Amino acid sequence: MGNKPMAAGSDLDWGFNPSGRNGAGYDPLTSVLEGLGHSPEAAKKFFTDAPTVYREDGTVDKNATLEADFYFAELNRTVFEWAPDSLAHAGGEGAKHAREMGPDALGHALEAATTGAAWDADPPVLRRDEQTADVMQKVINRYNVASEEGLPPEVMKDSLARMGAAYIDDLNYSLMDWGSTGDELGRGRIFGDSSDGSERTSFGQEQARNFMMLVAGDEEGYKTMSAAQQVHTASGLASHEDNRNDGLAFAHNSAKANGVLDESRAHQIRVDFTDGTAAANLEMAKQGEWRKTLMTGVVTAVAAGGTALVLGPAAGIVATTAVPVLLGTGASAVSTAYGNHTMQYLEDNAYKNNPEVLRDVQRLEDVGEHGAWLPVYNYADAIGMTQAEKLDLNRQIEGSYRDGKVAISDMEKASS
Repeated sequence: MGNKPMAAGSDLDWGFNPSGRNGAGYDPLTSVLEGLGHSPEAAKKFFTDAPTVYREDGTVDKNATLEADFYFAELNRTVFEWAPDSLAHAGGEGAKHAREMGPDALGHALEAATTGAAWDADPPVLRRDEQTADVMQKVINRYNVASEEGLPPEVMKDSLARMGAAYIDDLNYSLMDWGSTGDELGRGRIFGDSSDGSERTSFGQEQARNFMMLVAGDEEGYKTMSAAQQVHTASGLASHEDNRNDGLAFAHNSAKANGVLDESRAHQIRVDFTDGTAAANLEMAKQGEWRKTLMTGVVTAVAAGGTALVLGPAAGIVATTAVPVLLGTGASAVSTAYGNHTMQYLEDNAYKNNPEVLRDVQRLEDVGEHGAWLPVYNYADAIGMTQAEKLDLNRQIEGSYRDGKVAISDMEKASS
């Protein structure tokens, strides 16, 4: 039989798991979740439909019901005990990895359920709809810095970052709701034309910020989310070149989002290096150097399937990631021409690796501020702003960026 282990020890990786990864298949849960990671329609139903209740004899109990989010709630509990789907000895070298297989597969299943595509699709695509947004709302409510359920397993963080990147437009949309005025001030119009044709979802301003703080606190999560934000900012400003008011509103909100991401990472660095200021400064500088690489590397992003732009290792992130973008009026897909337009915008906003810039940019904060302002400055040029108007805009954008940072700093103080 082709699905049986062929050699001693081989069942640790291949065994009875038809996916050939994350578990031997002796316990079906991990295998099923890995399968759902490649079956987006099934994954959506798994996390949104009410489960069927069975009696002990295997017959359906039509009088019993479970909540529609039962599987999501159960599997995402901090105290959920994952079976080590492996023959590795409890104290052996493979035991830790065996315990990580379940949460890793759960992350893959959630990626499929939130993006509408296999978690490792090559190239990644986005097929978001009302169901995928519903699952993403559950993810954001569960995984954030204020969650009573606690932090995610380490092996799930890469999946959370890719989900965040896939919803960077909705996260920005959610942030544009100070004083519950987002709808009244037209955020639906400003964010309306998404590259995958999906409608915008508000996750709640506070919830979105808490999720972003959690994900961007992690080094790789910060890289993925910042790269997505850079692309999203470029696409939004490029799409609003003929609408000054909406473009500036978008620019202010993007600056705030950048502030949230930068301060989230800075906060975590301060936590990780509490007893070593020099080490923390070194880590800040390292992140700043990465941001400079990001701003040149993202210009290699490509259009994928008409639904998103895809970022890869050239942008400084580990895995290829799909990012939704804003389309210009009348556009129906991320065409080569539109992709080139956005890429040119990114290229115009890239750092130049000259000695003067390298001397000036020494810390993450410096790079973050420059990265938040430079695309807006180019946008101001594109719409014909005067020097006086640019000076006034600079002060305003600085305020928006610092609003994002202050929101995270306030949360940091509250949690200390």
